[in-house]
Amino acid sequence: MQEAMRFIQDNFKQVSVLKERNGGLTEIVIDAEKAIFIRKTIPYTGLPYRKMINLSHPLLPKVYYTAEDEGRTFVIEQYVDGRNLQDILDREGPLPEAKVRHIGLQLCDALEFLHGQGIIHRDIKPSNIIIKENDVLCLIDFGAARVVKQNTDQDTHILGTPGYAPPEQYGFAATDYRSDYYALGMTLQTLLGKQYKGSLIRSVRRCVELDPEHRIQNAGELRSLLQARWYDTFIQNKGLTTVLLCVLLGSTVWWLAIGNLTEKETAALPPALATMQEKRNNNTEQTAEMKNEKEKTETKTSNGEGANQSQKNNPEKNAQQPKEIVSKNEPVVKPPASVTSKNDSVQFNGRNWNDFEKTEQRLGPQVAGADKVVYPTGQWPQVVLTNNSDAELKNPEVVLYFTDFGVVGSNFSAEAWGGRKESITYANKDAKGVARQVTLKLSGTLLPHDSRPLSLFGGVSGFYRTGANPSVRMVFSADNAPTQEKSIAIGVK
Repeated sequence: MQEAMRFIQDNFKQVSVLKERNGGLTEIVIDAEKAIFIRKTIPYTGLPYRKMINLSHPLLPKVYYTAEDEGRTFVIEQYVDGRNLQDILDREGPLPEAKVRHIGLQLCDALEFLHGQGIIHRDIKPSNIIIKENDVLCLIDFGAARVVKQNTDQDTHILGTPGYAPPEQYGFAATDYRSDYYALGMTLQTLLGKQYKGSLIRSVRRCVELDPEHRIQNAGELRSLLQARWYDTFIQNKGLTTVLLCVLLGSTVWWLAIGNLTEKETAALPPALATMQEKRNNNTEQTAEMKNEKEKTETKTSNGEGANQSQKNNPEKNAQQPKEIVSKNEPVVKPPASVTSKNDSVQFNGRNWNDFEKTEQRLGPQVAGADKVVYPTGQWPQVVLTNNSDAELKNPEVVLYFTDFGVVGSNFSAEAWGGRKESITYANKDAKGVARQVTLKLSGTLLPHDSRPLSLFGGVSGFYRTGANPSVRMVFSADNAPTQEKSIAIGVK
């Protein structure tokens, strides 16, 4: 390993420094034949570069040499010529939807390959994506990556980039393949811009769910969401839509025009058009006959003929019926939908509160006189909100009041899809730091007829049973909905 490290240091000459930060160094270097490479010095070990030497994929840089020494990793990898997406954003602003869709689909291919090799990137963001001249991208910088190990939830201590890294990457749970899809979703959202309201919203939303269980699970699932729908082109291409409307209107005008042709003009039409004209004339004659019959019937009725017979056959109609009077000058306006119209317009239920298990207090924080408990992997305690109304639910929150139970944690917040923000606040702490009150809040709106889990996972250091009968009282409120509450028992096995 010493020889490999010396080879990397001695056989490549520095041309320029791309980045130097926190003990790490990224350089452009050349070898004896003037070929250009990237040399990285990373201030920690355990990265998947050794495995990547044997891998090759058009959307990933080729790794040629790597070595570890005294807590550092040295790498020589391919130099990728192009512009990174962060630079493009800074100079040109948000990207067109079609281009972002193309980028997302390419990243699906890159992640599918990486995950198939047991590698999680853990730092997907615009500055780590290079677009080459042929519009093919390259996903770079594996300084935060790790290899997935079987039968363990051990994770690295590398946090990733705030704003792109998922909540679980901040230490309360192990990252997995779904962590990359969260970062990919945040990247797509950044590329589209804050004002974007198009067809990729659903793809982004599925990626950036804070709870990994509700997030995109694999590349195939995201790829199917990103695939363009047949009508997206019409929505995005207003010029094409205008042309199609003109064609449809022109066809309608033509159809109306041939209906006024004389017999002589009809005879001069091509056979197919003459047949259409004949059918149209027949339909017109039938319509005229029906109209004449209707006028005769109405005339008889107005003269009193047939009215008595009608009343005899329908005696129930003799009674005077109330008439609804509607002004012709004023439109009928339906009252706006309101979340506050019914108490059941919003429903909320607890989930995963009955599956805790006792565990040894080997890892901090250790709380004397309490049982430390854990939940099964991925099954975070949640409160699920369901908006059954026709209006948006504004700024919903649920406050949890614990009895014989508590949480040690620090306040946490994370950006969600569509400019929303989820936050968790810990309060009413005892002398041991155990919080008896936790507020789960969604700053933004929950769409009509939509459901969303608010999960208790951000900033959590540990859950503790402090008495014999643990329970939680959940109080729901929102800006435009009535307050509700319910209590449930907390189960510990």
